[in-house]
Amino acid sequence: MQTVLVTGGTGFVGRNLVPRLRQAGFEVRIFTRYRDKGQALQSQYGCAFFEGSPYDLSRLAKACEGASAVIHLVGAVTETPQAPFEDVHTRLTRLVVEAACQKGVRRFLHVSALGARPYSLCRYYRSKWQAEQCVQASPLDWTILRPSVIFGKGDRFTTRIAQLVESFSASLLLKTLPLPGGGVSFLQPVAVWDVAEVCLRALGHPDAIGRTLVVAGPQRLSLRAIVEEIFAAVGVPSQTPRSSPLAATLRRWSEALGGVVLAVAGSGLLGVSPSLAFPSILLGLSFLLHATCDPTWLLPPVPWPVSYAAAWLAERCVGPRLLSVSELCVLEEGSWGDPTPTAELLGIHWTPFSEGIRRYLPL
Repeated sequence: MQTVLVTGGTGFVGRNLVPRLRQAGFEVRIFTRYRDKGQALQSQYGCAFFEGSPYDLSRLAKACEGASAVIHLVGAVTETPQAPFEDVHTRLTRLVVEAACQKGVRRFLHVSALGARPYSLCRYYRSKWQAEQCVQASPLDWTILRPSVIFGKGDRFTTRIAQLVESFSASLLLKTLPLPGGGVSFLQPVAVWDVAEVCLRALGHPDAIGRTLVVAGPQRLSLRAIVEEIFAAVGVPSQTPRSSPLAATLRRWSEALGGVVLAVAGSGLLGVSPSLAFPSILLGLSFLLHATCDPTWLLPPVPWPVSYAAAWLAERCVGPRLLSVSELCVLEEGSWGDPTPTAELLGIHWTPFSEGIRRYLPL
């Protein structure tokens, strides 16, 4: 029975790939720094796990002993001062390749990113490109997979938006979700179970060796279309104000603010003129309730500079929220390609986005 080492096996893609590998009859080893997550996968799927720092070459080499293949999944779309992209992607990939070569591993699958290129304005894409160069320069039987935005239960994109929408829709908060750049960036979301299937099939396919494969869904969608599909999947109405988005958004917010002002002013008149106080309070509350109880979410466009400034401030004040600066950069450049050659080579049938999200939404 062949043994496959999966780096990043406790991550989003790894948690979907490991059971698929086990079903196909592989012995699976997971390399992770998270003991509790590794133990959970070990008990659930009967796989081994190696705990340690991914930058420890000797520990990586130990994990590679006796393995016939390595699937390298480690990556991050948000960087921190402690974990810059150059370390997480380029340096770590170089170490994993070196460990595999030391222990005589032949087969190597590297999961990169659709959009990786040397002259990108996005550090994420540049570091992914540099990691690919490390793999291609090695003597290994390598395959590079370039997925677009990956979606599925527990992801950082669709699940996060759905949680926000479902929690706020039941509250008296103003239901507004700004779209960076107007939501015109194009993505080609791919289901995580399709990514896992591509990894499995490419692993044993001799014609996949030495190739870089596009892994993307069948639909090229704008960010606005993606968000609208998520809203539809959770059963919450959304609206893009077409004529004057800013005016429509300000109108709702000013209605709420005006309601608060009237209600506060009315309460201040209670001891002076009840005949004026009660109508003012009732009118203010009616304005406020109308603005906050409207179930329809507004999706106003926000210019890229404003989006970047808001994300930058959020990162420094409260940490990354819906989108980090690096995620915005990836979003602005977009992520799409032609997955037909990959589908024909491996016999993959890509899951449409609208169908795929309804497998786990509403949450």
